[in-house]
Amino acid sequence: MKKTIVLLSLFCSIAISFGQEKPGHPIDKWLEECIAKDESTAGMVDCADKAYKKWDAELNKVYKELMKLLDAESQKKLKESQKAWIKFRDEEFKLLDSFYSKKDGTMFIPMHAFDRMDIVKNRVQELNGHLQIIKDM
Repeated sequence: MKKTIVLLSLFCSIAISFGQEKPGHPIDKWLEECIAKDESTAGMVDCADKAYKKWDAELNKVYKELMKLLDAESQKKLKESQKAWIKFRDEEFKLLDSFYSKKDGTMFIPMHAFDRMDIVKNRVQELNGHLQIIKDM
């Protein structure tokens, strides 16, 4: 019971701070607005799933833009890195699925969805960082 209260408190703190942060990316802003429209568990999961798809599309866009700016050797390295990241993503999803499948309580459902979304979002941010370095050269 004590663990549940601590986790619920943590989740509420994250939700409150999430609402107070100024999103830096349009997808973050969209997600914040989506959740504000429906703060139910189902609503948050739906928003997270849609945001995941948006981040995935952004990942493809940034990857293609980066590929255009790289020489042949660097393109090969990026392609290898992306293949390795996809394997990592898939294994991380399996780990999350395993972990969250053993959790009771509806609060874990949106947490699972947000964790999956964050994995893709983080990759977008990594590739955007590489893109900015290339553009600044």
